[in-house]
Amino acid sequence: MGALARRLRIFRVGAEMAGRMFLAQYPPGIYFGSWVPRILFQTAFFTLFARYLGGRDYMAYAFVGNAVQVSTLPSVAMLLTVIAYDRASGTLPLLLASPADQAFNLLGRCAFYGLNGLLATLIAFLAVGPLLGVGLEAAELARVVPLWSLSLTGLGVLLGSLTLMTRADIFIANTACYLLMVLAGVNVPLSTLPPVLAAVGRLLPMTHGLEAIRALLPGPAGGWHAAAGAAAAGLGAKVACLALREAAAGLAYLACGWAALQLLAVRARRLGTLEFH
Repeated sequence: MGALARRLRIFRVGAEMAGRMFLAQYPPGIYFGSWVPRILFQTAFFTLFARYLGGRDYMAYAFVGNAVQVSTLPSVAMLLTVIAYDRASGTLPLLLASPADQAFNLLGRCAFYGLNGLLATLIAFLAVGPLLGVGLEAAELARVVPLWSLSLTGLGVLLGSLTLMTRADIFIANTACYLLMVLAGVNVPLSTLPPVLAAVGRLLPMTHGLEAIRALLPGPAGGWHAAAGAAAAGLGAKVACLALREAAAGLAYLACGWAALQLLAVRARRLGTLEFH
């Protein structure tokens, strides 16, 4: 078996492990009884609150932001607990001591949580949007939404690698989710933030994807359906550019996370400090 085939097999096994662990924690009764209602009510609450504050245009803006923001919990926060669970169960030292490429194992497990985050966003868009009169067609969603899964998973891999040095996985996860909510343009446009914070926000995943999907909204909140002719072509180019930026951000975070995971795993094996963090 070639090296690539072995790594792909490790990736597949990692994804299967993540799926089994998730189903053990969230069987269908719990998933549809607690997880899905959280997605629906959280998105609806912030969307209706935005309508109270700023009318339907602001409601559409907040709906897009919060429908995507619900994916940060599975794509980032839950992903960070993967290494923490391995450490708590005593399997992390054994995994890192094995000759298999554990970066592919972790990436496979991350891929599952990225897909879970994508599912959460699709549920919010397709269930809450029509009820509140805000939404997009499935074809339009398919143009941008998968990019958020890539970029947030990349961030999750990078932050997950840090848990090889510390037990503060919950603190790191919550901090990342809150920073994304404030700085990525979920509820507040970046133009209203101080210049330094706005600059930081444009380096975060999800920011450019939110701008792209909002450009597809009809009316003042977006402009896709209101445009015609050359204006529509220009808007399409803008959406494509924003989508490419989101994809580039995701790949950059994924590459940094990959490198950090490899370096920190080697450091942890050399120092023998996995059990002490």
